[in-house]
Amino acid sequence: MSSVSSSKIIKFCHLKNQFLAVICANLACVAHGGSSGWLSPALLVLQSDSTPLINGPINNEMASWLGASAYIGGFCGNFIFMAILRYFGRKKTFCVLALPNLAFWITVTITTRIELLCLGRFLAGLSCGGTFVCVPLFVAEIADDHIRGVLGSFLIISTCFGVMISYIAGAYLTYSTTPYVIMIFPIAFTISFLLLPESPNDLMKQKRFDDAAKSLRFYKNCYKDTKEENERFLKEWDNVELIARQSLDRGEKVSLGDFCTQEARIGLLKAFCIIGLNLFSGSAVLMNYATIIFKDSGSKLDPSLSSIIMITIQLIATTISTTLIDNVGRRFLLIVSSLGTSIGLSMMGAYAYLSYNKYELDGYDWVPVTSISFCVFMAYIGLVPLLFVLLMEVLPVKIRSLGTSYCLLLVSVFLFTIVKFYPTLAAIIHLHWCMWIFSAISVLGVLFGLFMLEETKGKNINVE
Repeated sequence: MSSVSSSKIIKFCHLKNQFLAVICANLACVAHGGSSGWLSPALLVLQSDSTPLINGPINNEMASWLGASAYIGGFCGNFIFMAILRYFGRKKTFCVLALPNLAFWITVTITTRIELLCLGRFLAGLSCGGTFVCVPLFVAEIADDHIRGVLGSFLIISTCFGVMISYIAGAYLTYSTTPYVIMIFPIAFTISFLLLPESPNDLMKQKRFDDAAKSLRFYKNCYKDTKEENERFLKEWDNVELIARQSLDRGEKVSLGDFCTQEARIGLLKAFCIIGLNLFSGSAVLMNYATIIFKDSGSKLDPSLSSIIMITIQLIATTISTTLIDNVGRRFLLIVSSLGTSIGLSMMGAYAYLSYNKYELDGYDWVPVTSISFCVFMAYIGLVPLLFVLLMEVLPVKIRSLGTSYCLLLVSVFLFTIVKFYPTLAAIIHLHWCMWIFSAISVLGVLFGLFMLEETKGKNINVE
């Protein structure tokens, strides 16, 4: 049966526990967004005379290490949580996932040394690396095919929500008060996930068949003892058994040869392209250095207010994306999103160039926040949320778990490189050239969508 026809006969009451579980899982992403968004407003304090650090204001070099240390943690977190996931299952892994993030906020409240702040950011990165390994896999396992894109995009929405909370708290609360607001989310995540059952697929791998049946009834809402409900449960159970049988036939161990098949090579190439386009289009720089970018652009508008406007638009865009991703399809969204991102970055580069060369720009202070907001809107309507959805969809089943983890290691390496060296690059070639380089990379996203990416909307990714 086609995905379209299937979606017509499946009611929301059959899906509500999937939405509930994904919302609970994505509280980890809210926590991650909060720790990521903390940097932008915090830098204004840490680089000022009112810094809480005993050694005084930090310079750009230390600021770049403070930003990049989270991505070193993300790199390590990929390995650590991949191992925990493999040996202890989804639920036990989720129960410890947010603890390093909570440790980061405790560090912010008690430390007065930049070295310990960097350590705290490293700990937050551990949670980030684990979150981006665990949450997409969990969603892919429990989500029905026709809403997988919607539920997968919750990851980016939740992250943006966390960033927005940090921006607002950083702008209107004191430096020492902000951690107490954000640390609510890692605590809430840990408590809520203790109440959720393990995914049916994972329980089947552990040969806990009774628990798998109970879990499946929960995630598919098959509780009523009626003929229709029993038939629906048996159909879903057959699908879970098929996935488990194929997993057994493939074997649990993944060898180097599994990564060398034509299907795997093509999938990995597409995954690497998606990662590169996503990260080198400027989204990571805008999230970490938004306040500094608005300050350096020459605009006279308040940088903190500009950042809040930007992240609000980002959140709106990702919310809209959830309604489009399973309707218009991945490919079309990627093309339109990449094109719009390129236009917004070009506009910002033009304004920064004119400001750098001392052109009279009175009356045009609205251009930076407008162009960056447009860029962010277009990026987060497709290019950014599609990253984690497409990674699950372009990789073959056998190498998906391990391949996704390796891809996320690459994400951490790229993020470290971008966030660490952006301040240095901006100092050498100036803001306008940075924006134009990001814009050119976004154009490549249009070409990738046109010529390399096939549509995966509605595709059953758990069955070969």
